[in-house]
Amino acid sequence: MLTCAHVVKQAQPWSSVRVTLFGRHLQAEVLYTVPDNEVFDVAVLRVYNAPVTAISLASIVPAEGAAVRAIGHGLFDDYLGMAPSVLSGVIAKVITSSTIPVMVQTTCAVHSGASGGALIDTKTSSLIGLLCCNSKDQESGASYPHVSFSVPITIVQPIVSRFLKTGDVGVLRSLHICDTKVKKLWKLKPRLLVTSQSKL
Repeated sequence: MLTCAHVVKQAQPWSSVRVTLFGRHLQAEVLYTVPDNEVFDVAVLRVYNAPVTAISLASIVPAEGAAVRAIGHGLFDDYLGMAPSVLSGVIAKVITSSTIPVMVQTTCAVHSGASGGALIDTKTSSLIGLLCCNSKDQESGASYPHVSFSVPITIVQPIVSRFLKTGDVGVLRSLHICDTKVKKLWKLKPRLLVTSQSKL
């Protein structure tokens, strides 16, 4: 199972966390979390006896303007025991580095609680990315839920697939990115974007 590293608060590998699926509380094992000072806010968990079916993964990130849906808990869903919210929008920008998509910006109005949720291609129902953050103004503190960002699944899937084949957790260290440009993009540096990162 994939989620955001900040959702499990950068829990140490092999520690145990509780996840809730369809009203059932299940124990999950944290296999790996990308360190807080790294780019991609991703954690990999192992959940036993999970009552879910794997979703199909997008092989490419759709072009700008493609309709998408963001699935994740809204402002009060988790506290009230409600089902996840479904938000609609479009891909506003696919940010690339050396032609490789490294960030997907959408107009879906995601709020606190949506982190680790799924960004879905409306046309194919396949997983495009992992919801990570929206943005906020550094001076006023105002957040902009319609300016939201996701990690492309095309970055994560090949690495997780190698891990599933080898069982070597060290493979997941490939989620660390040394590219300075990509780091600046994901930290939403003012020279590149006018907003700063706001965790969900």
